[in-house]
Amino acid sequence: MDDITQPQKGASTWEIVIGLISLHYGMGFILGTGEQTYLHGASGAVYALAAGLGLLGISVLAGFYWRTQQPIWDLLGNKYGQPARHLSNFLSWIWMVGVMAGQMLGAGYALSVLGVPVNLAVICVAIAIAFLGPIPLERVAWLFAILLGLSTLALLFSLTQLGGLSVYFFTIREFFPDLLKVSPISILGVVVTTALLTMIGMDFHQVLITARDEKSAVRGSWIAGLMLLPIAFIPTSVVVGALQSNIITSGAINGKDAIPLIIAAIGDHSFRGGGLILVAALLIVAIGSGTGLNRALIRSFQAAPFMPHSMQKSAIASWINAGLALCLAFTGLTIVGLMVSFYAIYVSGVFIPFMAYLLERKSKIMFTPKTIQTSAWMGCLTAILVLILGIIGRNSNIGALSWLANTSEAWMIFFGMIASGISLGIVHFQGQPKTTISKS
Repeated sequence: MDDITQPQKGASTWEIVIGLISLHYGMGFILGTGEQTYLHGASGAVYALAAGLGLLGISVLAGFYWRTQQPIWDLLGNKYGQPARHLSNFLSWIWMVGVMAGQMLGAGYALSVLGVPVNLAVICVAIAIAFLGPIPLERVAWLFAILLGLSTLALLFSLTQLGGLSVYFFTIREFFPDLLKVSPISILGVVVTTALLTMIGMDFHQVLITARDEKSAVRGSWIAGLMLLPIAFIPTSVVVGALQSNIITSGAINGKDAIPLIIAAIGDHSFRGGGLILVAALLIVAIGSGTGLNRALIRSFQAAPFMPHSMQKSAIASWINAGLALCLAFTGLTIVGLMVSFYAIYVSGVFIPFMAYLLERKSKIMFTPKTIQTSAWMGCLTAILVLILGIIGRNSNIGALSWLANTSEAWMIFFGMIASGISLGIVHFQGQPKTTISKS
């Protein structure tokens, strides 16, 4: 009997690369990086670079993810009980709400460029995302992909009009000098939190497990990370070039609208109505991205066993998700600040328990369900407390909280991880049997 070679199934290396990059490269990435660059110069590329570093880092876990084919909440739940499963699932829902709030902010400021008051614009975007949430938009996903491509081409065209490669390489040269002007703890918080979220975030896991083999998953992670690093400087270069060309002026705008204003100005200069078309494309992509997140959140909402059945209906869940994200959008945080803050809640609650799970697989150390659950709760609750104190410090004159005002994202991951690690150690060693020495 002749051997028949079966065609390999699963995603190729390049399909993994595209899938991983597309999870980071969106309106939050573009508009958030633009805002950070407007506020802090070339160092604004830090978030985007951290995303690339996270994709490089996930290559360490790519083989494990591909072999297990299970999300982290199932791994923890199967080992440490249903409470660990539900909490990690809930924390995944929380960080996606934060990202959706960032998308709302970006879309709202893009809409404000067209003349709508900012607060009203953000509310309109929230209503649109809530309304579209229950509607399956998978059939028009190609439209959002085309508009994202159009927005990317608009960015690249803007860069050519603002100096091209000379501005791009100038921005790279200025990155480290500008980095030294920013608080080190703030930079460290963005880099560590974003990189760790990328390594343990379920969206990235879901892409890796579709690979046709383990090598494709690992190679795809490496290539995606290496490709995203130079892409990180494109939005930054556009804003730096626009500031040099006086298309936008330092201190004159909020910063969230930097990229939309630049694209609108260059689009209008290039052809009649060009600015309106390009900003509309940005707006639609941001709403589409927010809607996609909302649909994922609706599925999480419906899967949560603690939710009343009446609240699990997609329409109700959609409006609840959008309402929460809208409240977060008005906290005064930057786009990147919003996303990273909610990354920090997830990472603070899940990273240490997940590392404990991996350690237990490789050694004789055993952790009880109580140990893991306590570690997760202490980590996420500490991070949430620091976030609340940071928001209060930012919006009040309480001097004791001033140190948290602009660096709360960094302190969230710092205190959250410490609380998670210490509680894990304390509960673990308290549960160890005490040895007694008998007298002969």
